[in-house]
Amino acid sequence: MAQFPGKLRPTKEVSVAAKACRIGYFCQVRFLCRLARSCLRRLCLLILLLRLFFSDPI
Repeated sequence: MAQFPGKLRPTKEVSVAAKACRIGYFCQVRFLCRLARSCLRRLCLLILLLRLFFSDPI
């Protein structure tokens, strides 16, 4: 069997592309986590405000 060095070792272009892909993926995950945390915080504040509003006597 003939071995091709290009298939055994990734070239710089492939490793740079893979690194950019991973960085983009982690940026997307970080953005989605931040968005979910922000939405959850707003939802909790809304629930607290509604509890205060409906617990006040008329």
